[in-house]
Amino acid sequence: MGRQRFLIVGEGPQDIGRKAHPAANDAVDYQGAVAELTLSCLHEAGGIPREAIQLDTSTIRNLRLHAGGWTRKVSAWMTQAQQDSYDALFIVIDRDGDKTRIQEMRLGRERSEETIPTALGCAVETLEAWLLGDGEQLCECLGIRRDDIPSRPESLDGPPGSKSHPKTFLHSLLAHIEAKGIIYQEIAKRTRIGILCRTCPEGFGMYKKEIDLVLKSLHPTIS
Repeated sequence: MGRQRFLIVGEGPQDIGRKAHPAANDAVDYQGAVAELTLSCLHEAGGIPREAIQLDTSTIRNLRLHAGGWTRKVSAWMTQAQQDSYDALFIVIDRDGDKTRIQEMRLGRERSEETIPTALGCAVETLEAWLLGDGEQLCECLGIRRDDIPSRPESLDGPPGSKSHPKTFLHSLLAHIEAKGIIYQEIAKRTRIGILCRTCPEGFGMYKKEIDLVLKSLHPTIS
C-alpha cells in the first residue's frame, strides 16, 4: 500500500489543526481533533499506518464562494480536491441545531460530477460532543475526576453558552487551559473509536461508516 494523499476540510483550527507561525509567542504545531479522529479511524478500519498518509487540511471558508449553502460547498470542495489529485476527501462540520445540514451535504456529493471518494461528517451539535464521548479517557487526559459527563453527549442540545451546550460543557472542564487547540488534539488522540461510535451514534457513528466506505472504495480487499 503506497503513500496516499488525503484532504480534511473543517471549520477551524481546533478541528483541523494549525501550523506554528514563527512570529507568534506561543508558536506550536498541533493537529486538530477531526484530523486525529479521522486518522484513528483510518488506522483502525484499514490498518493504514500514519506514516503512509500525507494528510493536508483546510477550512471550509478557504474556497471563496459568492453564494450557496452546504450543497454547493461540498460540490466545490470535491472539485478542488480532485483537481489537486487527492486520493480522498473528508469534510466535517457542526450541525449547530440544523437537522437538514447533513442532507444538504449529501446532496452536494450526489450532484457532483467528480469521482473522488468523499466522507461527510456532521457533529451533533458540535465537535465538542465527540470530545466528551469517551468520558474515562477525557478525565484521564485532563487529570480530573467527574461523574457528570453525559453518557450521550449528542443529547446536549441547549442554546450556545448554556451548560447544556456541548462546547460550553467541555470548555467548563478546560477553564484552566489556555491552549485549547492542543488539548483538543490530545483528547482526540486518546479517544477510543468504538466507544465514541456508541456514545455519539448520530454524528460520529455515521462519520465512521462514511470513512469505512471511502476505505472500501480505495482498497476493495479491506473487510
